[in-house]
Amino acid sequence: MGGFSRGLIFPALTLVPVWVGLVGIRAGVGERVMIALAVGGALFCQLGLERVLTYRRDWRLRATRRLRADTAYLALAIVTGIVLDVVAVAAVYELAALLSVWFGGTLWPTSWSLPLQLVLAILVADFGHYWAHRALHDVPALWRYHELHHRPDHLHALNFFRMHPVEIALKTLANVTPLILLGAPHEVLALWTIISGVSAGSVNHANIVMPTRWLDGWFSTPALHRVHHSRSPSERGNLGNVTMIYDRLFGTHRRPTRDVEVVGT
Repeated sequence: MGGFSRGLIFPALTLVPVWVGLVGIRAGVGERVMIALAVGGALFCQLGLERVLTYRRDWRLRATRRLRADTAYLALAIVTGIVLDVVAVAAVYELAALLSVWFGGTLWPTSWSLPLQLVLAILVADFGHYWAHRALHDVPALWRYHELHHRPDHLHALNFFRMHPVEIALKTLANVTPLILLGAPHEVLALWTIISGVSAGSVNHANIVMPTRWLDGWFSTPALHRVHHSRSPSERGNLGNVTMIYDRLFGTHRRPTRDVEVVGT
């Protein structure tokens, strides 16, 4: 596969699941079902590509040895997400309904086209994610939970899900609370969830050769996320979820300058 074709892997792995999710939702499939199908299908493709377009073979060997543990963390993340939806996210929706009554409507620009609403959703959610992620690194009481995610000495698609329930709860609420309170439609929230779970999630951890140099300035890419997982704390910037906008604004954007030796706290 040539360099140009490989340069399309990251955009394709990011955008195709969103398109699949949109088609399914508009065909009448439930939003949660489509989120699971889109993210699960993307993860399956990434695990296959890790076998044929391997970025580092030593990481693949380490991932094979830890497959059972990573699968267990995936199951824990799914259960945590379900509990959060039933308890915390449901409470945010109740608050949003009250605010809508009090203020006679919502602030979300539902008249905008869907692509523009998705861009706005990414910008709003990324702001909350950035500060939650920064707190997980900077506040010792929170780092003790986030350190679990940085502990492995390799990256691959599944170990994105290696997160403590406290971290999942903090990031989830920081991401979706402003979107729900502003009145973002369910379709927008579902598509944003797919973008977040795939582009800023499993793809960024995937052990796949996918050049992204032309995107590294403004988007969270695998190359930038490897820097985030660097062994050296001084290199650990790139805290954004989907974009690098807030990293650039607040001085934590780090471009890859070499093949970073990652993780292993």
